[in-house]
Amino acid sequence: MKMKISLTAFVLVCIPCWLRGQSTTEEEFNYLSRGYQIQLESGLDMKKDYRLELLDRTTLPIHNAARSVEFSGLYREGTDKPCAYLVTLGQGDNTLKNYLCIPSYDAPDALWDRAFQEMTERLGKDPDAYAAVFLASLRFAASEGRRGGHSLFDPNMVYMPSDNDEDMGPYASCKDRSLIYRVSPVPGGKGPGRVVLNVIIDRSGKVFSVDQDLMSSTTASADLYGRAKEAALKCRFNGDPNAPIQDACKLTFTFH
Repeated sequence: MKMKISLTAFVLVCIPCWLRGQSTTEEEFNYLSRGYQIQLESGLDMKKDYRLELLDRTTLPIHNAARSVEFSGLYREGTDKPCAYLVTLGQGDNTLKNYLCIPSYDAPDALWDRAFQEMTERLGKDPDAYAAVFLASLRFAASEGRRGGHSLFDPNMVYMPSDNDEDMGPYASCKDRSLIYRVSPVPGGKGPGRVVLNVIIDRSGKVFSVDQDLMSSTTASADLYGRAKEAALKCRFNGDPNAPIQDACKLTFTFH
C-alpha cells in the first residue's frame, strides 16, 4: 500500500511541475478523466476550442507483458501552454486502456484529491500498472532534461530577451508543425551572424537531427553553429501522431 501511494504521489508531483500558467478547470479535468474516453468510444469530435497533442509515448516490457504509456497535453485554442495532461495506460493489444488526468500545478485542491483518488481506483491492485506509469514518468522527465533547475518542457521557460539582451531566436519555418518551446543559444561566441539550421523532427515534436544550411546562413563559424545546434536539439515542436515519421523544418538563430 505504501509503495502504491508513493508511486502515485511521484507521478502527481513530477508531471505538473511543467504545468504553470494555465490552471486546470473542473470542466477540463472531467473531460480528460471521463469525457475523452466517451468521445473515442462514441466517435465524437474533439472538445470545441481545445486540441490534444501527443507529447511522449513509451512501451515497457513488465513481467513479459507490454505496457504502453502516453503523455498528451490539453491546450486551449490560441494557447501554447497545456492546461492539463492526459496519461493513457494500455496493456496487451491496447484494447483495454485507462485514462488519467493530471491537473496543473495551481489547480484547486479538490482536483488534486480527485486525481489521486482516480489513479488509485483505476489502477487498483495492479502493481505492474503502477510500475509502468512510474517508469514512463521517469523517462518523460529525463528526456526533457534540466536547464537551470527547471524542466526543459516547462512552457513558461520560453526564451524572452531582457532589456540588455537582443533576441537571438530561434524562429521556425515549417509547413505543418509549430514551435511550441524554443531555447536560445548561449550568448557570446564569434559573432555576429545568422545561422540557419535544417532540423528533422519526429512525430512527438522532438528534434533529433541538425545540420547547417550554409546557403541561407551568413556565417560559417563552427563556434556559432555549435551553439545554435545545442539549442536546436532542446527545442520542441507540436506533436502529431499523423505526421510523417520524419518532418523537415528550419530554425534560424541570430547572433549579435
